[in-house]
Amino acid sequence: MAVTESQASPTEIREYTEGNCHVFAVALHRMTGWPIHLVLDDGDPYWVDPKDSSSWIASTVHAFCVDDQGQFWDVRGIRPRNDIFEEMTSWYEISEYSSRLLWSEDDLREFVGCWGEEGQEEIDRPMDSYDDEDVAVAQRVVERAFSGLLKIETVNSMNGPSL
Repeated sequence: MAVTESQASPTEIREYTEGNCHVFAVALHRMTGWPIHLVLDDGDPYWVDPKDSSSWIASTVHAFCVDDQGQFWDVRGIRPRNDIFEEMTSWYEISEYSSRLLWSEDDLREFVGCWGEEGQEEIDRPMDSYDDEDVAVAQRVVERAFSGLLKIETVNSMNGPSL
C-alpha cells in the first residue's frame, strides 16, 4: 500500500486506531473542512431496533478525512482511495463492507454517544462521545504528525481554520 506515513507516535497511533479514530477525523475536519469518510460493516449492525429490524445502526470500522485530491488521511498517514478497502479488510473481518461520506460533525452524530430522539429510548452508539478538549488534543497530534504536509495557518477548534 502506498501510505505516506505520519509522524505520530506508536501510542498516538493506538489511541486513534483503537477507538478514537473519529476524534482524530473530527480534528482534521475542523482544521480543513474536509469530509469524514466512515468505513462501516452493514452485515454486523451495532444496534437493531427491537421493534423494527429495518431500523439499525451499522458497526463502524474506521474514520478518515478525505482531501480535495481524494487522498484518505488518518493518524497513520495518507493513502489513495484505492487502498482503503484492502487495508480495512486486512484489519478487520468485515461481513458487508460499506462506507458513508459525512460533510459535517452533525452527520457523524448518528454514530456517537448514547442518546435517543425526544420521547424515545436512548441508544448506545458505536463511537464514544467526545468534547472540544478531546478534539483540541487530537488537533495538536494532527499538527505534529503532518508537520510540513498540512498547510493550516491557524486552528480554531470552534470555528474551523483561519486560512
